[in-house]
Amino acid sequence: MNDFLKKSLTRLAPILGAGAIGVCPLCWLGSASLLTYLGLGTLIPAWRWLAFGLIFLGGVGFILDYRSHKKPYPLIMLVVGGILLYIGRYVFLSTWGTWQIWSPGALLIVAAVIYNKWLFRKPKAHSQKALYQCKGCGFQYKEKEWTEKCEAWCKEHLSCNIEITSHGLPTKQEEA
Repeated sequence: MNDFLKKSLTRLAPILGAGAIGVCPLCWLGSASLLTYLGLGTLIPAWRWLAFGLIFLGGVGFILDYRSHKKPYPLIMLVVGGILLYIGRYVFLSTWGTWQIWSPGALLIVAAVIYNKWLFRKPKAHSQKALYQCKGCGFQYKEKEWTEKCEAWCKEHLSCNIEITSHGLPTKQEEA
């Protein structure tokens, strides 16, 4: 599978699966109204299968994400949430008194999506306090050892050594 298709499926599947399903009775009415307004009222009887097909699609996205971050918790939360949602909405026919069953399921699905996306957050950049800077050329290093070597080279040769600077951090101009 090419990278673009894989990245697109990985990003869209959890969102479509968790977000495209109405979880409360009012949302169910809203979904039915929307389908009818769009001329797709014949889909209302099949909405259950369509909704859980989307949750299944979300599960596929979570499985692809699991391959990257190796944490099973978002997938487990999605499955448990889907089961609770199914029991509350379709076993007990989504009566107003079953919100105690399907609402935790809906919350678990939303929490699974948020947690899954949180696992892909970008690490914060290194703080300036942890960096060492050469007094001769101003190049920055994570390790004090390389800073001392750079300072010694700069003092002796009045230039930079490419071997030493290869251990430094990129400057703002190099990142752009």
